[in-house]
Amino acid sequence: MIFEVTTEDIAQLGDDLLRRLVALLAEQELCRMGLSPASVLSGGGQNAKDGGIDVRVELSGVRRQ
Repeated sequence: MIFEVTTEDIAQLGDDLLRRLVALLAEQELCRMGLSPASVLSGGGQNAKDGGIDVRVELSGVRRQ
């Protein structure tokens, strides 16, 4: 492993950086599955009136085996 991320490292991230990290992880997982990372939507402030959704993946018509 190139680097190790600890719980302390994650705890030090602010809302914006944490949201970006989750989005990047979601994009990487989609790429690993052979799917487009363009399905990952992120943004909005921590207190935005979006029902608490900070990162969303919308995959329509995707079939997995």
